[in-house]
Amino acid sequence: SGAGLLTNALQAATTLELGEHERVLAALPLCHSYMQNTCVWSPLLVGATVIVVPKITRKALLKGFGERPTAVLGIPQLFGLLCRMRDFDFSTVTLCFCGGDALHAPIKRAFELVYGRRLSNGYGLTEMGPLIAVNLFDGETPEYCVGEPVYGVAIQIRAEDGHALATEEVGEVWVHGENVMMGYYQAPEATNAILQDGWLNTGDLGWCTARGELVISGRSKDLIINKGINIYPQEVEAVISRYPGVLQVAVVGVVVDDEEVPVAFVMSEDETLLSGVASVHLSSYCQQHLAFYKTPRWFIIKRTLPVTSTGKIDKKILRIEAASIQAKTKE
Repeated sequence: SGAGLLTNALQAATTLELGEHERVLAALPLCHSYMQNTCVWSPLLVGATVIVVPKITRKALLKGFGERPTAVLGIPQLFGLLCRMRDFDFSTVTLCFCGGDALHAPIKRAFELVYGRRLSNGYGLTEMGPLIAVNLFDGETPEYCVGEPVYGVAIQIRAEDGHALATEEVGEVWVHGENVMMGYYQAPEATNAILQDGWLNTGDLGWCTARGELVISGRSKDLIINKGINIYPQEVEAVISRYPGVLQVAVVGVVVDDEEVPVAFVMSEDETLLSGVASVHLSSYCQQHLAFYKTPRWFIIKRTLPVTSTGKIDKKILRIEAASIQAKTKE
């Protein structure tokens, strides 16, 4: 509803401590709820200036930074690109905030090392307006920690049968607040499937720390189940992303001999990784840091990975490609 969107915009402005003096650089398509509400409406509500970067290219970003922003809001891919370019002027920037997708530790560490600015992150969902939680903690937190819920939002971790789980137990993430959507347009069945008594099932898996911070384990639909054991793609991606030369990674499940196994798609510009011999090294590296069953069956290394209109890696396309590769191995 309009009230829900306005509530969330105010929640974002309050949590991020935006003021009228801010000059917010926002680099995302305007059709994205994160861009529209958190990056545009929140600053405008407090009288701040918004610098819209219509396309994530070097030319467009340089023009945007020429407006001397005080805050930079974007997705992980943006901050990864800034790390590779290394020459943007952050002298006026005091807030760097990442949302829209999981922030891998290597991107966070590299950005903070290159630009000397702390990269905060958060978590949201279109159905929530989108902001749910923000991690502004200046200290050590678990990987993929997205912080505490914003004011007015409650989070509960539930088992499949609906009962609430204890601290540090992984389950489905449910949220409640004034910014919960009214429902899907003319789709009552889809609405009823995820809305119960004002609580919304995000479709994500996660757990809460003793401090009340939310840690995301991944999307429930992305969960890989191998011989009854859960494999969280985000955990595998975190390990692979630390391997030298890896720029982006996505792990999907594919059925092989009636078993679901992980397959890793790796984006790199490193000629050694692209040469075709890297799969053995990546597999060995994963086995050093992961249980054997979590190690991807295959590593597909490419110069680019498919992305959605909002800049996220398109796992639907990758699942189709993985299934196609599996089919060819049977021929």
